[in-house]
Amino acid sequence: MGNCVSVEDIQAYNTAVLLPAQPPLMVIGADFLATNEPVTTLYVLNNAYSWSDDFLTIKDRRTGVLVFQLKKGDGQHGFTKAVLDSTGQPVALVEATTRPGVHEVMRPGRTKLFTVKAILTIFQSSLNCSVTDAATGQTHALGIVGDWTERRIVITCDGRPIAKVRNPDAITNVEYYVDVAPGVDMALIVLLVAALEAHDETTPT
Repeated sequence: MGNCVSVEDIQAYNTAVLLPAQPPLMVIGADFLATNEPVTTLYVLNNAYSWSDDFLTIKDRRTGVLVFQLKKGDGQHGFTKAVLDSTGQPVALVEATTRPGVHEVMRPGRTKLFTVKAILTIFQSSLNCSVTDAATGQTHALGIVGDWTERRIVITCDGRPIAKVRNPDAITNVEYYVDVAPGVDMALIVLLVAALEAHDETTPT
């Protein structure tokens, strides 16, 4: 992990343990809850590096089955990223705002789900986001620790680790893995990743 990241963040990343969410954390839909033990590992591949359309394919690492696609907006339909399910149906949209580092996440019909506020530099990776559980109505605070520039972060819910992004190649970000704890909404995690990817593309360096 990069030398600019704090020792505390490095320790938090290295020691994070993903435990089943009790009760489950469902924001987008029950169909997207992770069920594998001890984690569901999603494999994220940037197909932009293979001379194809600019999108990420997200597969179950164990089975190789397509789970999500993350498509880049074309600049004409008002969104920066679109998360699609395995059949190509839109799950939610990520849209940049006029505020640096701030993205809105919406249903395909433009109903707002939540706002993601992020600071992502070689010195700091932070995220501020509040979501409402669709089953319980409870509000939860999401955050990250680690180094997003190297695709090595832990995603937390109310301070508890619920997902972990890890990069097998510290030099490039062509591919990386996302471990999701059982009972956690995988679509929510993918939308957070989509917002962080969009941040890299829309925020001046």
